[in-house]
Amino acid sequence: MLFYFLAPVAIGVMSVLQNTLNKQISQQYGLALILLVNAAIILGAAGVLFLLAQTIPDRLGPFQAGVGAAFEWKWWYIFPGLFGFSVIFGIPTCMNKLGALTVFISFVTAQVVTSMVWDTWVDGLPLTVTKAVGATIALIGVILVAL
Repeated sequence: MLFYFLAPVAIGVMSVLQNTLNKQISQQYGLALILLVNAAIILGAAGVLFLLAQTIPDRLGPFQAGVGAAFEWKWWYIFPGLFGFSVIFGIPTCMNKLGALTVFISFVTAQVVTSMVWDTWVDGLPLTVTKAVGATIALIGVILVAL
């Protein structure tokens, strides 16, 4: 269980490193080319995961490997990919003007608030006072960092 608490921390670090490295590399080659390189690497990694899911599904479990249902395209499946693209395009673009700290404090605060709304309205989890206070503190943090 500790893994599932530490993994988001590691992913958060990787997110900052990915975007700051993309910003640095983009100074020479342009963000459009770097995003294309990122997408090719993501496609390769996703291909490996897909092959593993097909060959050893029992080792990955149903969340990664699926449950064997036939794929049926729905129009709204475009959104996760577009959202991911907007993250890897938008963050370095904004960092170029505002710096990493302001961008990431704003980014994380938006994630906190959106997660709170999602948990409450979509997943039906209760909104507690501590969650609301935490989100408020995060918003105050954005204001303080932006000053």
